[in-house]
Amino acid sequence: MVIAMKNRMEQINMLLEQDGMEVSLQERFKNNQLKQGMVLRSKEFNCSPVIYVDEKFWELSDLEIAEQLKQSFEKYSFNMEPSAFLNKEYVLQNVLPRVYSEENIPAMEKEGITYLHKMDLAFAFYIPLNMNMNARELSSVTLTNALLDNLEISMDELVEAAGENIVEECNVLDMPFVMKGLGFNITVSEDTCPTMVVISNKSQINGAGVMFNENTFQPVSEFWGNSFAILPSSIHECICVPFSSEQDLQAFQEMVCAINKTTVPAEDKLTDSVYVWNNGRLSQFSK
Repeated sequence: MVIAMKNRMEQINMLLEQDGMEVSLQERFKNNQLKQGMVLRSKEFNCSPVIYVDEKFWELSDLEIAEQLKQSFEKYSFNMEPSAFLNKEYVLQNVLPRVYSEENIPAMEKEGITYLHKMDLAFAFYIPLNMNMNARELSSVTLTNALLDNLEISMDELVEAAGENIVEECNVLDMPFVMKGLGFNITVSEDTCPTMVVISNKSQINGAGVMFNENTFQPVSEFWGNSFAILPSSIHECICVPFSSEQDLQAFQEMVCAINKTTVPAEDKLTDSVYVWNNGRLSQFSK
């Protein structure tokens, strides 16, 4: 199997070579999983995509794979001067948190990824690149312990900066507005108090990172007062709902577990937990 894969990669690289490209296979931590990534490189661009593939991808012919890689390279590669973003000032001005389940901590530690452990969550940190891209095609650099050491950025500095930045990036949407944006024929009234609120970041990628700073939920308190529940819809967003009893929270947790098992892709799942925002403090609900 290993020899066959090595031979395929050699053939694919022969097809890419005429266009000045090369590709290598690497295992990387991505969205809750260790994934097989195809790392593209060329002399033309210093920032190129990593394409994460599954078993179905390898059913394609070598020529088809090479063509797909070329298209991805042409669409997503760009040049950026490393000193423009790999410096302390830029990192602290732009760093944002991503959030995963604490189950991913061993994989993150294996790759030297910087993280902060809160409740049953593990927050990693990244800086977005090439902001002219479509939000769903955003490039980023995940921060590692080695990079922070090199830039002389302390954990306290990183945490403070990421907390401030995520408040600026926070995006709160009433659920009917979300549904209308998806094309559903829903009449939206701005005068009606919402029964459900979606909270994410502006790009709606890794938006559940808003849980890094309790202050991101402050606008939601205008609807229901100083206490409400937070359901982790995925790593990309949270859903805020009012509650009146512990039984409500238990029902929410059962619902989150059921949806995670049947609807949410494994790579997008956050946790089966429910969280409570109470007087500006975020905590994990436990039965």
